[in-house]
Amino acid sequence: MKEKKPKIGEFSAVTTFVKGLIDNNRIKIFIPTEDIIKLIVTDKDEIKRFCEKEKIKEKYAYYLIDIEIPRLISHILNELPDTISFNGRPLEEDEKEDFSAKLKIVKDILIDTKIKNTHLIKSTSKVKSITSIDWEVSKKLFADTEGNLPELLYATLNLNISKPNSQSNPIAKLFSLNEAEETVCINCDLSDIDYFIDIFSDIKKALESEGDKS
Repeated sequence: MKEKKPKIGEFSAVTTFVKGLIDNNRIKIFIPTEDIIKLIVTDKDEIKRFCEKEKIKEKYAYYLIDIEIPRLISHILNELPDTISFNGRPLEEDEKEDFSAKLKIVKDILIDTKIKNTHLIKSTSKVKSITSIDWEVSKKLFADTEGNLPELLYATLNLNISKPNSQSNPIAKLFSLNEAEETVCINCDLSDIDYFIDIFSDIKKALESEGDKS
């Protein structure tokens, strides 16, 4: 038996719920490049409670949060036509109404000046961007021949970096290979992390201070 397709009302409910989590800092919007939008969940229990209350499948909610809503946001911000799908395929007639309805819901609920400005910065950037950071904590062990040395803890960070997109045609960007990633790997200990935190805290304060003046 074919699984029943979720109704547009469920999509709207999840999108509205996502907006509330964003406003309460329980979902963070991350836009590393003009074509990549990520919704990072910081409170998964809240999503579970919402799905139970609204009788919406948790798997469907996460599909919207992780995949469909970010793609719709990108579609809107990059001003792509509502007659093509996420991969540039022309939509069938029976798909157009549903797709247009979802675009309108996302535009009305989630698209605001802040997200537009963030996207504008990335879309006009000529430098590389960090798209994600993978990390793990490890121990450095020493052989007996090197003396009685303690195990040392350190973290390995993989910085995934994308090149700026040189395509000017929004539709062409769907097929662009200019966003190919490279990875920079670094090791750091607690003193390094403290230093990074201090630097980024200073940057945050400076941006907030300048924002208050404007």
